[in-house]
Amino acid sequence: MKRVAVSVLVVFLFISATLQVFADDLRTQFLANKSVIYVINIRSFNSDDANKNGIIDLEKGERQGTFLNAVGRLDELKNKGINTIHVLPVTKVGKKFSQGTAGSLYSMASFTQFDRLLDEQLNDYTVEEEAKIFVDECHKRGISVIFDMPACGSYDLFESNPELFVKDKDGKAITPLDWTDVRLFKVLDDSGQVYQPTYDAYKSYVDLLLSIGVDGVRADVATNKPYDFWLKLISHARSKNPNFLFLAEASEDWNSPIDKAAVFTPYDQLLAAGFDGYLGSFFNLKKFAAFDLSTYMDSTLKKLKTYESLKAVIGGFSTHDEKSPILIGGEDYARQILWLSATLPLNPYFLDGFDTNDRYIYGYSNKNAVETYTDCEKYFVRQGQLDIFNLPARTKGFEKEFPKEFKDALEFRQKNIDLITGGEFVPLALVNKNVFAYVLNTKTAAIFVIASKDQRYAQSVNVNLKKLKFEKFKINQSVLIPECFPVLQKGVATFSLKPLEIKVFVLR
Repeated sequence: MKRVAVSVLVVFLFISATLQVFADDLRTQFLANKSVIYVINIRSFNSDDANKNGIIDLEKGERQGTFLNAVGRLDELKNKGINTIHVLPVTKVGKKFSQGTAGSLYSMASFTQFDRLLDEQLNDYTVEEEAKIFVDECHKRGISVIFDMPACGSYDLFESNPELFVKDKDGKAITPLDWTDVRLFKVLDDSGQVYQPTYDAYKSYVDLLLSIGVDGVRADVATNKPYDFWLKLISHARSKNPNFLFLAEASEDWNSPIDKAAVFTPYDQLLAAGFDGYLGSFFNLKKFAAFDLSTYMDSTLKKLKTYESLKAVIGGFSTHDEKSPILIGGEDYARQILWLSATLPLNPYFLDGFDTNDRYIYGYSNKNAVETYTDCEKYFVRQGQLDIFNLPARTKGFEKEFPKEFKDALEFRQKNIDLITGGEFVPLALVNKNVFAYVLNTKTAAIFVIASKDQRYAQSVNVNLKKLKFEKFKINQSVLIPECFPVLQKGVATFSLKPLEIKVFVLR
């Protein structure tokens, strides 16, 4: 280390129930759309910012987040309804050409060592042993654990293991896109076959995760490895743990490589290679008028049924690569994401801070650092996005009601899980294109969801429910607003919606 210069109320009655989760069978749970995934950055998750300046100053006695102090918040997550944790990268981080004072989580410097900044200094455990304690404590609470798998390597790793990287005509490592702190891995040999040294390196990482009891991985930019690479690696992992989950960061919208020298494997080929699920294009919800969620979801579910083995999708409406929903569309947009996640037949996916409406605005952004652990002398961040470059304080809360609604929404999902995961998903065609709606329908019950895509103006729409045979049902629960039942006349319901409002009804 070196020093440098200085709207709504939930009113229905929940049936109290303990979520039954089996941490040793995450794959089965995910494929049944029963995982509720919460994304954390260990560096910040339970850090202690005593002077409240937003950044952790280790030299002043403040504590960064570690695997061990993260255990102290597991009961909190369990109580909220979380049954799966996605841990953002924890591998050793590069220090050269770095972004941020701790280095980007995705600037991997080792496949077999974890970041020493995550180590508790007041014990004799290695950081890898502490990671195992964390995983074990998650499992004791019925929480499954997914670790991230970085897509590229740091410049430090290039210097120590140049054979793992693609090189240009001058013998220099290739920097993909604008990712100045990482270099592109070589994944194919000269004959077009899987490049063994890189495969062996990733295999060693999977073996490390298996050795500490991790339940699965989320592969960052999975598209930049070939089909055969993933087929081989997934087969290896499953030979040791048949239930080991593989999730791909990929979407239908991605159709080009991260560099002209990189491989590109589309999401459907990744699923064919053995991935259990993928991110999808849910982040397009922020395009509002241009994206129709109900038709997209219908198309996605139909495509997933074409594979020989079960596949599922991650409800990644908001990720660490996206701005806070509050900054995009305010609290109404965050609420819409919450209830869509709670009612759709997918695996809900929430970033740390979403449940408290954090804006991810950092007062130290791009200021000169008091202390740094890399060659970067400024606190580099992307304002509005979760800080993955420094040692930030834990996420903050703003709205008082939203954390309660977050828990209520997940309790609603759990109470109605068989209807949500087993009901027929029916998108509804509407004349008003500023509104979308869908139904989850069974012979005995249904969930009806309608939402506005308009950020500025109220909307009114008539919805024809005749084909759904709702005359057999009675709306007995208006989930978000008390006694807000639509008027039904001859199978047609009329709805009025405020900007970005979402309404949920249960029919039995």
